[in-house]
Amino acid sequence: MEDELWSYIQNPFENGTRGNFKKAEILVADHDDKLYEVKDDEVLGPLYARFHPFRVGFGGLFTSLGSAYAAHEGATRATKILLRQLSGLKIRSWDRDIQKAYDIDTAEYKAILPNRRKPFQTGSIEMKIQALETLIANIGDNVTLRSIKTEIITFTEQLKATRTLQQGKERIKPDLSGQLELQRLKTMIEMHRNLGSLIEIFADNPSRIEGFFQLSLLRRRTKSKDKGPANITVIVDPMKTVKVDVVFGDTARFWMLNYSEVPVTVFVSGEDPVAPVNPFILAPGEEAEKNASELGPAGSRFLYFSNNNPDIKGEVEMAKIKD
Repeated sequence: MEDELWSYIQNPFENGTRGNFKKAEILVADHDDKLYEVKDDEVLGPLYARFHPFRVGFGGLFTSLGSAYAAHEGATRATKILLRQLSGLKIRSWDRDIQKAYDIDTAEYKAILPNRRKPFQTGSIEMKIQALETLIANIGDNVTLRSIKTEIITFTEQLKATRTLQQGKERIKPDLSGQLELQRLKTMIEMHRNLGSLIEIFADNPSRIEGFFQLSLLRRRTKSKDKGPANITVIVDPMKTVKVDVVFGDTARFWMLNYSEVPVTVFVSGEDPVAPVNPFILAPGEEAEKNASELGPAGSRFLYFSNNNPDIKGEVEMAKIKD
């Protein structure tokens, strides 16, 4: 078994951001901004000049990946809206118009809609698109149904275009994610190099080093009478609410940090999760401390985290820092 790397020479930035691009982005931006403040310093300035290109490279890819997720989310939502329209209003309207021309029991009607509305209301997206194209072909050159056919063609092309955009953005995400991971590794190595340089510069006053890094993202609270219980990582799936197993009273105070790319609603309630009218929303990258009384009504004994995003998981690290 290979010996574990000596803890004092491990890279805390790489270890601490592994699997979490949002945390890496916060760390990188914060470190770069702090170095910018000393960019004209003869000793510290070179650290900024060396690190800033890494911040630009990582930040650019991080933004691109976020845009790809947003575009995919938008295209997915648009596709779902069109599918709801198809299975409801659209097929009902087209069916009624066709029945005005041909009675439901006639051969003409059955040749156009042999399975009636079912193919447009069940099955995969591709099956529904195929059903639309079959309907268009079945109508053919029928003069009576010409206007209906035009409407169906327009809707079908709109659905196909939206679906193509959704699939295209879905293919882009893994490519960008792979590129961003490579850039994360390079950037975290550069942050570690800067840490080494800062140790050399401030060897006689190491407390100065902390001012160049947002160490709250890397520190984990340990069980002790001074620091309270260990941190809890809360994963909230899309459109879900999670109850955290923590005992607290009305005077409790919580620390929390949102590592994810989506806002997470935090509230206290009874056994049934009922959010306040104006709940506290922890923004992506936001760190906050809140009293239990600020998160819901007195007497609440359950802490909840809720994610209203339909596609992306939420991730929050939290701890009870006061009873």
